[in-house]
Amino acid sequence: MAFIFYWPARRGNRIDLSLVILSAFAAIIFVLRSPTDELAIRYSVIMVTFFFLWETARRGAAEYLSTTMKATIVIWFGFGLYQIVAIRFGLPVEFMGRYVATYSGVPSITAEPSFYGSLSILQIMYLITEKNKRNIPFYVLAVCSVMMSGSLLSFLLLAFPAARLPGRWKAMGIITIIVIAVLGINIFESGFFNRLRAFDFAEFRFDLLLSDISLNLRAGHIIFTFWSNLGPQLLFMNSGSFMQEYNAWANSSVLFVPTGSEYILPFAGDLLFRSGVFGLALLFFIFRQILQTKGTRYDRLEKLGFVIACLFNPVSFASPFLIFYVHKNYKV
Repeated sequence: MAFIFYWPARRGNRIDLSLVILSAFAAIIFVLRSPTDELAIRYSVIMVTFFFLWETARRGAAEYLSTTMKATIVIWFGFGLYQIVAIRFGLPVEFMGRYVATYSGVPSITAEPSFYGSLSILQIMYLITEKNKRNIPFYVLAVCSVMMSGSLLSFLLLAFPAARLPGRWKAMGIITIIVIAVLGINIFESGFFNRLRAFDFAEFRFDLLLSDISLNLRAGHIIFTFWSNLGPQLLFMNSGSFMQEYNAWANSSVLFVPTGSEYILPFAGDLLFRSGVFGLALLFFIFRQILQTKGTRYDRLEKLGFVIACLFNPVSFASPFLIFYVHKNYKV
Protein backbone atom coordinates (compact mmCIF):
# COMPACT_ATOMS: atom_id res chain seq x y z
CA MET A 1 0.00 0.00 0.00
CA ALA A 2 2.84 2.39 0.86
CA PHE A 3 4.43 1.66 -2.52
CA ILE A 4 1.18 2.40 -4.39
CA PHE A 5 0.44 5.66 -2.59
CA TYR A 6 4.02 6.92 -2.66
CA TRP A 7 4.52 6.12 -6.34
CA PRO A 8 3.01 9.35 -7.87
CA ALA A 9 5.40 11.61 -5.96
CA ARG A 10 8.39 9.79 -7.42
CA ARG A 11 7.16 8.75 -10.82
CA GLY A 12 10.54 9.57 -12.37
CA ASN A 13 12.27 6.79 -10.41
CA ARG A 14 12.16 3.61 -12.45
CA ILE A 15 12.00 0.20 -10.85
CA ASP A 16 15.47 -1.26 -10.34
CA LEU A 17 15.58 -4.16 -12.83
CA SER A 18 18.64 -5.70 -11.17
CA LEU A 19 16.62 -6.00 -7.96
CA VAL A 20 13.71 -7.58 -9.83
CA ILE A 21 15.97 -10.17 -11.48
CA LEU A 22 17.88 -11.05 -8.30
CA SER A 23 14.72 -11.28 -6.19
CA ALA A 24 12.95 -13.42 -8.80
CA PHE A 25 15.83 -15.88 -9.18
CA ALA A 26 16.38 -16.13 -5.43
CA ALA A 27 12.67 -16.72 -4.80
CA ILE A 28 12.21 -19.26 -7.61
CA ILE A 29 15.24 -21.31 -6.57
CA PHE A 30 14.19 -21.20 -2.92
CA VAL A 31 10.67 -22.38 -3.74
CA LEU A 32 11.92 -25.20 -5.99
CA ARG A 33 14.37 -26.39 -3.33
CA SER A 34 12.08 -25.91 -0.32
CA PRO A 35 11.28 -29.17 1.52
CA THR A 36 7.80 -27.97 2.57
CA ASP A 37 5.00 -25.91 1.03
CA GLU A 38 4.87 -23.80 4.17
CA LEU A 39 8.45 -22.66 3.71
CA ALA A 40 7.89 -22.01 0.01
CA ILE A 41 4.87 -19.79 0.71
CA ARG A 42 6.61 -18.01 3.56
CA TYR A 43 9.64 -17.17 1.48
CA SER A 44 7.55 -16.03 -1.50
CA VAL A 45 5.69 -13.58 0.77
CA ILE A 46 9.00 -12.34 2.21
CA MET A 47 10.46 -11.68 -1.24
CA VAL A 48 7.38 -9.81 -2.49
CA THR A 49 7.31 -7.74 0.70
CA PHE A 50 11.02 -7.01 0.40
CA PHE A 51 10.65 -5.78 -3.18
CA PHE A 52 7.77 -3.37 -2.50
CA LEU A 53 9.27 -2.01 0.72
CA TRP A 54 12.65 -1.58 -0.94
CA GLU A 55 11.17 0.37 -3.86
CA THR A 56 9.15 2.51 -1.44
CA ALA A 57 12.22 3.31 0.67
CA ARG A 58 14.32 3.97 -2.44
CA ARG A 59 11.91 6.72 -3.45
CA GLY A 60 12.66 8.69 -0.30
CA ALA A 61 10.11 7.35 2.19
CA ALA A 62 12.88 6.22 4.54
CA GLU A 63 13.54 9.85 5.52
CA TYR A 64 10.09 10.43 7.04
CA LEU A 65 9.52 7.65 9.58
CA SER A 66 10.98 9.28 12.68
CA THR A 67 7.58 9.77 14.35
CA THR A 68 6.59 6.20 13.51
CA MET A 69 9.80 4.87 15.07
CA LYS A 70 9.28 6.89 18.25
CA ALA A 71 5.64 5.83 18.58
CA THR A 72 6.61 2.18 18.08
CA ILE A 73 9.31 2.42 20.76
CA VAL A 74 6.85 3.86 23.29
CA ILE A 75 4.07 1.36 22.50
CA TRP A 76 6.37 -1.68 22.57
CA PHE A 77 7.97 -0.49 25.81
CA GLY A 78 4.54 -0.04 27.41
CA PHE A 79 3.37 -3.55 26.52
CA GLY A 80 6.71 -5.09 27.47
CA LEU A 81 6.79 -3.35 30.84
CA TYR A 82 3.25 -4.49 31.68
CA GLN A 83 4.09 -8.08 30.70
CA ILE A 84 7.21 -8.24 32.85
CA VAL A 85 5.43 -6.60 35.83
CA ALA A 86 2.44 -8.92 35.39
CA ILE A 87 4.72 -11.97 35.47
CA ARG A 88 6.38 -10.76 38.67
CA PHE A 89 3.17 -9.98 40.55
CA GLY A 90 0.88 -12.64 39.09
CA LEU A 91 -1.35 -10.27 37.16
CA PRO A 92 -3.41 -11.49 34.17
CA VAL A 93 -1.45 -11.28 30.93
CA GLU A 94 -1.70 -12.77 27.44
CA PHE A 95 1.21 -12.95 25.02
CA MET A 96 0.79 -12.26 21.31
CA GLY A 97 4.17 -13.87 20.60
CA ARG A 98 6.21 -16.82 21.88
CA TYR A 99 7.03 -16.80 25.58
CA VAL A 100 8.73 -19.52 27.64
CA ALA A 101 8.10 -19.07 31.37
CA THR A 102 11.19 -18.37 33.57
CA TYR A 103 13.49 -18.73 30.52
CA SER A 104 12.75 -16.22 27.79
CA GLY A 105 12.10 -12.54 28.04
CA VAL A 106 8.79 -10.97 27.11
CA PRO A 107 7.83 -10.46 23.44
CA SER A 108 5.79 -7.23 23.89
CA ILE A 109 3.53 -7.27 20.79
CA THR A 110 6.09 -8.88 18.45
CA ALA A 111 6.41 -12.50 17.35
CA GLU A 112 9.05 -13.46 19.93
CA PRO A 113 11.46 -11.89 22.45
CA SER A 114 14.46 -11.95 20.09
CA PHE A 115 12.44 -9.93 17.54
CA TYR A 116 11.49 -7.48 20.27
CA GLY A 117 15.12 -6.93 21.26
CA SER A 118 16.65 -6.84 17.77
CA LEU A 119 14.04 -4.50 16.32
CA SER A 120 14.36 -2.17 19.33
CA ILE A 121 18.06 -1.78 18.49
CA LEU A 122 17.13 -1.14 14.84
CA GLN A 123 14.82 1.66 15.97
CA ILE A 124 17.65 3.21 17.99
CA MET A 125 20.00 3.05 15.02
CA TYR A 126 17.42 4.69 12.73
CA LEU A 127 16.99 7.60 15.15
CA ILE A 128 20.77 7.93 15.60
CA THR A 129 21.07 8.90 11.93
CA GLU A 130 19.21 12.12 12.80
CA LYS A 131 21.85 13.13 15.37
CA ASN A 132 19.19 14.85 17.47
CA LYS A 133 19.54 15.08 21.28
CA ARG A 134 15.76 15.14 21.63
CA ASN A 135 15.76 11.46 20.72
CA ILE A 136 17.65 10.47 23.90
CA PRO A 137 14.49 9.54 25.91
CA PHE A 138 13.50 7.15 23.13
CA TYR A 139 16.98 5.59 23.20
CA VAL A 140 16.52 4.90 26.92
CA LEU A 141 13.10 3.29 26.43
CA ALA A 142 14.41 1.13 23.59
CA VAL A 143 17.38 -0.03 25.71
CA CYS A 144 14.93 -0.99 28.47
CA SER A 145 13.00 -2.97 25.86
CA VAL A 146 16.18 -4.83 24.92
CA MET A 147 16.72 -5.78 28.57
CA MET A 148 13.11 -6.94 28.94
CA SER A 149 13.34 -9.02 25.76
CA GLY A 150 15.92 -11.30 27.39
CA SER A 151 17.76 -11.68 24.06
CA LEU A 152 21.48 -12.01 24.70
CA LEU A 153 22.38 -11.37 21.06
CA SER A 154 20.24 -8.23 21.03
CA PHE A 155 22.06 -7.09 24.15
CA LEU A 156 25.37 -7.51 22.29
CA LEU A 157 24.02 -5.32 19.47
CA LEU A 158 23.90 -2.45 21.98
CA ALA A 159 27.63 -2.08 21.27
CA PHE A 160 26.74 -0.24 18.05
CA PRO A 161 24.69 2.63 19.55
CA ALA A 162 27.04 2.68 22.58
CA ALA A 163 29.96 3.41 20.24
CA ARG A 164 28.15 6.62 19.24
CA LEU A 165 28.14 8.00 22.78
CA PRO A 166 30.62 10.80 23.59
CA GLY A 167 33.30 9.84 26.12
CA ARG A 168 31.54 11.38 29.12
CA TRP A 169 28.26 9.68 28.19
CA LYS A 170 29.76 6.19 27.77
CA ALA A 171 30.39 5.86 31.52
CA MET A 172 26.87 7.10 32.29
CA GLY A 173 25.43 4.62 29.78
CA ILE A 174 27.35 1.72 31.35
CA ILE A 175 26.20 2.75 34.83
CA THR A 176 22.58 2.98 33.62
CA ILE A 177 22.71 -0.53 32.13
CA ILE A 178 24.23 -1.91 35.35
CA VAL A 179 21.51 -0.24 37.45
CA ILE A 180 18.78 -1.65 35.17
CA ALA A 181 20.36 -5.12 35.36
CA VAL A 182 20.68 -5.04 39.18
CA LEU A 183 17.11 -3.84 39.64
CA GLY A 184 15.87 -6.42 37.15
CA ILE A 185 17.70 -9.29 38.87
CA ASN A 186 16.15 -8.38 42.21
CA ILE A 187 12.65 -7.51 41.02
CA PHE A 188 11.74 -9.38 37.83
CA GLU A 189 11.66 -13.09 37.10
CA SER A 190 12.07 -13.52 33.37
CA GLY A 191 14.37 -13.20 30.43
CA PHE A 192 17.72 -11.50 30.59
CA PHE A 193 17.45 -10.86 34.33
CA ASN A 194 16.69 -14.51 35.08
CA ARG A 195 19.66 -15.63 32.95
CA LEU A 196 21.99 -13.19 34.74
CA ARG A 197 20.80 -14.43 38.10
CA ALA A 198 21.48 -18.06 37.18
CA PHE A 199 24.81 -17.49 35.39
CA ASP A 200 27.93 -18.58 37.27
CA PHE A 201 30.67 -16.17 36.19
CA ALA A 202 33.21 -17.92 38.45
CA GLU A 203 33.01 -21.12 36.39
CA PHE A 204 32.50 -19.61 32.95
CA ARG A 205 33.54 -21.82 30.04
CA PHE A 206 32.70 -21.66 26.33
CA ASP A 207 30.97 -25.04 26.42
CA LEU A 208 28.77 -23.87 29.32
CA LEU A 209 27.74 -20.87 27.25
CA LEU A 210 26.65 -23.21 24.46
CA SER A 211 24.59 -25.23 26.95
CA ASP A 212 21.98 -22.51 26.46
CA ILE A 213 19.90 -24.29 23.78
CA SER A 214 18.79 -21.12 22.01
CA LEU A 215 22.33 -19.76 21.81
CA ASN A 216 23.69 -23.19 20.86
CA LEU A 217 21.31 -23.51 17.90
CA ARG A 218 21.94 -19.98 16.69
CA ALA A 219 25.72 -20.36 16.88
CA GLY A 220 25.54 -23.74 15.16
CA HIS A 221 23.30 -22.46 12.36
CA ILE A 222 25.66 -19.52 11.75
CA ILE A 223 28.80 -21.67 11.63
CA PHE A 224 27.12 -24.29 9.43
CA THR A 225 25.63 -21.92 6.84
CA PHE A 226 28.46 -19.36 6.73
CA TRP A 227 31.44 -21.68 6.98
CA SER A 228 31.12 -25.45 7.06
CA ASN A 229 28.55 -25.82 4.30
CA LEU A 230 29.08 -22.55 2.40
CA GLY A 231 30.61 -23.98 -0.80
CA PRO A 232 27.93 -26.62 -1.53
CA GLN A 233 25.19 -24.09 -0.72
CA LEU A 234 26.40 -21.47 -3.16
CA LEU A 235 26.71 -24.03 -5.97
CA PHE A 236 23.35 -25.73 -5.21
CA MET A 237 25.10 -28.99 -4.34
CA ASN A 238 23.19 -29.49 -1.09
CA SER A 239 19.89 -31.34 -0.69
CA GLY A 240 17.75 -28.36 0.33
CA SER A 241 16.74 -30.10 3.58
CA PHE A 242 18.40 -28.08 6.29
CA MET A 243 17.30 -30.28 9.18
CA GLN A 244 18.76 -33.41 7.59
CA GLU A 245 22.11 -31.85 6.69
CA TYR A 246 22.51 -29.78 9.85
CA ASN A 247 21.65 -32.64 12.20
CA ALA A 248 24.22 -34.89 10.51
CA TRP A 249 26.83 -32.15 11.00
CA ALA A 250 25.73 -31.38 14.60
CA ASN A 251 25.77 -35.04 15.61
CA SER A 252 29.36 -35.34 14.37
CA SER A 253 30.40 -32.30 16.40
CA VAL A 254 31.07 -32.15 20.13
CA LEU A 255 29.32 -28.89 20.99
CA PHE A 256 26.18 -28.46 18.91
CA VAL A 257 22.71 -29.97 19.40
CA PRO A 258 20.44 -31.10 16.52
CA THR A 259 17.64 -28.83 15.33
CA GLY A 260 13.99 -29.82 15.29
CA SER A 261 12.75 -27.89 12.26
CA GLU A 262 13.65 -26.65 8.78
CA TYR A 263 13.86 -23.05 9.97
CA ILE A 264 17.32 -21.47 9.93
CA LEU A 265 17.77 -18.93 12.70
CA PRO A 266 19.90 -16.27 10.94
CA PHE A 267 17.90 -15.11 7.91
CA ALA A 268 21.06 -14.52 5.89
CA GLY A 269 21.96 -18.17 6.47
CA ASP A 270 18.51 -19.19 5.25
CA LEU A 271 19.04 -17.11 2.12
CA LEU A 272 22.43 -18.68 1.38
CA PHE A 273 21.37 -22.24 2.13
CA ARG A 274 18.38 -22.31 -0.22
CA SER A 275 19.05 -19.56 -2.77
CA GLY A 276 22.79 -20.13 -3.16
CA VAL A 277 24.80 -17.66 -5.19
CA PHE A 278 21.66 -15.61 -5.99
CA GLY A 279 21.04 -15.15 -2.27
CA LEU A 280 24.64 -14.01 -1.84
CA ALA A 281 24.23 -11.53 -4.72
CA LEU A 282 21.09 -10.16 -3.07
CA LEU A 283 23.01 -9.58 0.16
CA PHE A 284 25.72 -7.69 -1.74
CA PHE A 285 22.98 -5.64 -3.43
CA ILE A 286 21.83 -4.54 0.04
CA PHE A 287 25.40 -3.78 1.14
CA ARG A 288 25.95 -1.66 -1.97
CA GLN A 289 22.93 0.49 -1.14
CA ILE A 290 24.29 1.06 2.37
CA LEU A 291 27.58 2.36 1.01
CA GLN A 292 25.69 4.76 -1.27
CA THR A 293 23.75 6.53 1.49
CA LYS A 294 24.74 10.03 2.58
CA GLY A 295 26.97 10.41 5.61
CA THR A 296 30.58 10.17 6.65
CA ARG A 297 32.68 7.13 5.87
CA TYR A 298 32.35 6.06 9.52
CA ASP A 299 28.55 6.40 9.29
CA ARG A 300 28.35 4.08 6.30
CA LEU A 301 30.77 1.50 7.71
CA GLU A 302 28.87 1.51 11.00
CA LYS A 303 25.61 0.92 9.16
CA LEU A 304 27.16 -1.87 7.09
CA GLY A 305 28.51 -3.61 10.19
CA PHE A 306 25.22 -3.26 12.04
CA VAL A 307 23.11 -4.62 9.17
CA ILE A 308 25.45 -7.62 8.83
CA ALA A 309 25.09 -8.22 12.57
CA CYS A 310 21.28 -7.99 12.25
CA LEU A 311 21.28 -10.62 9.52
CA PHE A 312 22.98 -12.99 11.99
CA ASN A 313 19.94 -12.40 14.20
CA PRO A 314 16.34 -13.43 13.41
CA VAL A 315 15.66 -10.11 11.65
CA SER A 316 14.23 -10.76 8.19
CA PHE A 317 15.59 -8.62 5.39
CA ALA A 318 11.94 -7.89 4.56
CA SER A 319 11.55 -6.07 7.88
CA PRO A 320 10.44 -2.48 7.21
CA PHE A 321 12.63 -1.29 10.09
CA LEU A 322 15.71 -2.81 8.44
CA ILE A 323 14.91 -1.66 4.91
CA PHE A 324 14.16 1.92 5.88
CA TYR A 325 17.29 2.05 8.03
CA VAL A 326 19.37 0.80 5.08
CA HIS A 327 18.11 3.72 2.95
CA LYS A 328 18.16 6.37 5.69
CA ASN A 329 20.72 9.12 5.11
CA TYR A 330 22.76 10.41 8.05
CA LYS A 331 22.41 14.05 8.96
CA VAL A 332 25.70 15.67 8.01
